[in-house]
Amino acid sequence: MKTLGSNFTTRIGLGLLLVLVLVCAYFGLTVAGIFLGGLLLLCLAAYLWAAFSLRKIRIRFGGKDACAFPGEELSVSAELSNRKFLPLLWLDLTFPTKDSPCIAPLDEAEEEVTETFTWILPHQTLRWRQCARAVRRG
Repeated sequence: MKTLGSNFTTRIGLGLLLVLVLVCAYFGLTVAGIFLGGLLLLCLAAYLWAAFSLRKIRIRFGGKDACAFPGEELSVSAELSNRKFLPLLWLDLTFPTKDSPCIAPLDEAEEEVTETFTWILPHQTLRWRQCARAVRRG
């Protein structure tokens, strides 16, 4: 799976930006050094956010074993816990249906089984029922 993002928000990109900032400082290029330093701080913040934003997020699916025949509706209980001190602004849960097409969304216009959450407060737990349609056995 290809991840979307900038090459500057990788370890190699951050190292390259740091080298460029040091080169600008060595040669006395103040304006370029300030610009690249700001870009370095922005990319470092994005890198750290991506690395730690989902660290203490727990998602559980419970209940009995879910069984359904093709064409029937399938429902499981789900729970999302934010165990951090910071809120989670937005989260999209996508259930893999392309690799193993045993389930599909209830709405046939949609391609994947998804659930979207916005503004999950610190130490908040959300519970819901996730519904899907059984497509085939498996």
